[in-house]
Amino acid sequence: MAPFPSQPTSNPRIFIFDATRLRSHLFFRYISTHPALQPIYHPYLTAAMFGPEALKNLLAPSPTRAAEMGLTPEVQQAIFTSPETYASSTERFLDALTRAEKDGRVPVANEHWFNVFRKELVWDLVRGKQTSISKNPTAIPDAVLQTLTPIILIRHPTLVVDSVYRAALAFTGHQPGDEDLDLITSNKELRMLFDFLQSHGQRPIVVDGDDLLWRTEEFSKALCERLGLDAEGLSDRWEVVPQKEIDKMNPALYMFTRDIQHSSGIERPAVRVSLAHHNTRRISYLHDLAASRAFCRQFYAELDRQVQRRHC
Repeated sequence: MAPFPSQPTSNPRIFIFDATRLRSHLFFRYISTHPALQPIYHPYLTAAMFGPEALKNLLAPSPTRAAEMGLTPEVQQAIFTSPETYASSTERFLDALTRAEKDGRVPVANEHWFNVFRKELVWDLVRGKQTSISKNPTAIPDAVLQTLTPIILIRHPTLVVDSVYRAALAFTGHQPGDEDLDLITSNKELRMLFDFLQSHGQRPIVVDGDDLLWRTEEFSKALCERLGLDAEGLSDRWEVVPQKEIDKMNPALYMFTRDIQHSSGIERPAVRVSLAHHNTRRISYLHDLAASRAFCRQFYAELDRQVQRRHC
C-alpha cells in the first residue's frame, strides 16, 4: 500500500477505531453533535456480529449460555441472524461517505476494531498466531482507507477490564477463560493498527476515552484543531434518540447500548474513583458469579420482551 496522505487535511473523512468499554459510544455521540459532521454509526457491526460471516460466539451465546439465559430458538433467530455481509457493509459505508460529502458534510464513522478487521485476522491476533500487522487489516478497501483520518480510542486497561467484567458477567454469561471474552478484553490490536498506520506515513489521532469525561474542554480544543473543526460546534448535550429510531435497531444492540440511546448528554460522576478501587471491585465480581448469572437471565428476559413487542 502506498504511503497515506499527511495530516491534517482540509476535508477529512474521519474513522474512529475503538473497542468495547472505552467510552466509545459516548465519544461517538459527542463528536456527532458537531454540525459539520455526518455520523455513520457502526457500519460493519451487523455483518460482524449477526451476519453469515459473523465472528462466532462474539455476541451469539453458546448452547450452554443460551440455556442459562433462557433464550428460545425463536428469539435467538430474531436477534442473532442477519443477511448482512462484509461486502454489503462496505457498499453501504461507501455510499454513506458519498452522500455525506455530496451534502457538504464531513463523514465520521466508528467501529470496534474486531468488527472492521478481516475476520480470519481477528482470531489469529487474539490467539497470538500473528503479533503484528503488515497490510491493510480491515474490510475497508485500500483506496478508501488511505483517504480516512483515523482516530484510535484508548483507555486505561484497569478501567477497561473492570467495565468489561461488569458488563460481560452480567449481560452475556462470559466467564474468565472464554476465548470470546479474551477478544473483547484485548486492545493490543489497536496498538498494532497504530503502528501499521504510522509505518504508512499516517498520524493517527489518539484519544483517551476518559479525557472526554474529565478534561472535556481541553480535549475538545485539541481534537478539533487536529481535525480542522471549530470546537464551538461540539456540545455535551444532545437529544434523546427517538423511539422510532430505537425500534429500527437490532434488539440486542439496543439492550447493550440503551444507556447512551436514552441519554441527553455527558453525565459526570461527582467523584473520580481510584484505579485501586476498580481492581478491588472487579475481584468482587469474580466471586459473585451466581448473582451475575441471575442478572444475566433478567437481562435476556427483557430482551425477549423487546423482541416479542416488535413482532406483535
